[in-house]
Amino acid sequence: MVTLAIGLWGGTTIAETQSDLVSMVRNAQPAVVTVIKYGIDKEVNGIGSGFFINSEGVLITSRHVLEGAFAADIRTSEGKVYKVTMVLAENRGQDLIKVQVEIPSTQVKWLELNPSIPSVAERVVVVGSPLGFDQTVSEGIVSGIRFMPNVGNFFQISAPISQGSSGGPVLNSEGQVLGVVTFMLVMGQNLNFAVSVEGIHELSNSEHGLTVAEWTYGSSKAYPQLAGKLCREGFQLTMEGKYQDALQFYQDATEINPNDAMAWHGLGYCYNGMGQNEEAMKTYERAVVENPSDPGLHFSLARVYDDLGNLDAAEKAYSRVIAIEPDNPAAHEKLGGLLTRLGRYGEAILSQKQVIRLSPDSPEAFYLLGVMYERMGQYENAIDSYKTAVRINPEHVSAFSDMGALLGELDRLEEAIAAHIQVVRLSPDSVAAHYKLGVAYFRAGRKAAALEEYKILMKLDSHSADVLFDMLYE
Repeated sequence: MVTLAIGLWGGTTIAETQSDLVSMVRNAQPAVVTVIKYGIDKEVNGIGSGFFINSEGVLITSRHVLEGAFAADIRTSEGKVYKVTMVLAENRGQDLIKVQVEIPSTQVKWLELNPSIPSVAERVVVVGSPLGFDQTVSEGIVSGIRFMPNVGNFFQISAPISQGSSGGPVLNSEGQVLGVVTFMLVMGQNLNFAVSVEGIHELSNSEHGLTVAEWTYGSSKAYPQLAGKLCREGFQLTMEGKYQDALQFYQDATEINPNDAMAWHGLGYCYNGMGQNEEAMKTYERAVVENPSDPGLHFSLARVYDDLGNLDAAEKAYSRVIAIEPDNPAAHEKLGGLLTRLGRYGEAILSQKQVIRLSPDSPEAFYLLGVMYERMGQYENAIDSYKTAVRINPEHVSAFSDMGALLGELDRLEEAIAAHIQVVRLSPDSVAAHYKLGVAYFRAGRKAAALEEYKILMKLDSHSADVLFDMLYE
């Protein structure tokens, strides 16, 4: 019987069996609510889903769920109704909004957030109110991981969702929130998406909260409804890979509202998807003129410059992102990678240390720091960084592999063997892993063990096996 770790609100975790998946859902459901929005006539004009993230009544839902609302309530799993009193933060690009609900703390059940990106094929559960049916549950898998400028990481799920599911949580087997249901592609099958939880962590509370009506009024002034509708249409077509069809929607949106960063992002993304990087560059260059304080547009421009090989311009654009948003880990990481390619390793290491400051539990950040140290010849620092990466993520193949290769070059052969064994454990059919392990065994004088790797290689790749054999008997 498969064992799962089932999480409760408040961060408590208990071990349960597969058959108790029902128990996990039952524990999670009280934290999930139906969001009801009202128009200016005080009539219900839409519903969605949402979930609490702390005991103070702070709730997350999709931004579009509240779009056009002049008031809103939430309905709990027990059927009790409470008022949404204030909009605390929003991110239109990620379709996320954080609100305050007037609810006694004793009545709040909340869900733990898991900021890690899920794995493809990982099983997930969605809880929401599709078509108004409260507390509906569907199960599926993560079908793919994607990234889009001004949206960030999001993932495709096979769990069925319908209108009203938006804003609901996507849960892992521990009952933790991995993402927020944001939209579905009505023209395709199983093309349902969720925004990564990292977007929730990036929501910063405004200095002064707004009532729902105040927020709607301000939004309608800052973001014309027609431009918004065009962007949504374009976004769905983009996700279906129909870049040419989406292009016109975004072009129209930029003409209606030149200060609409989301429209420019979409337009540039379409050109990227069509392989027209020069047009994408011109689009983003125009966009940053219209929206000079938008870090996402500068970031997208930097990536296009990088793709076109204009590294000096890319460096300046990434630096501009950091000037606007000093704690942007993606910008520091990209800048560090670019500086590494330019051979400016000392500066690259400083950038990568900023990434680690912002994401201290990121194995990839420590792995890349190890690569930079190794290229500078600071081998002990490199090994320490690789070790930290695999301590955080014991399945980081690249960190084990690079660490094994470096240890081998330093003649620390037993340590190298231990690292290569981990690579073979994680990638049992990897020709390179078995070959490197065989070489390390041979250099350590363990010929019998090297012969075992030769036998394995004979089944995987006869050429590599022959090379190892010749080494053993030259």
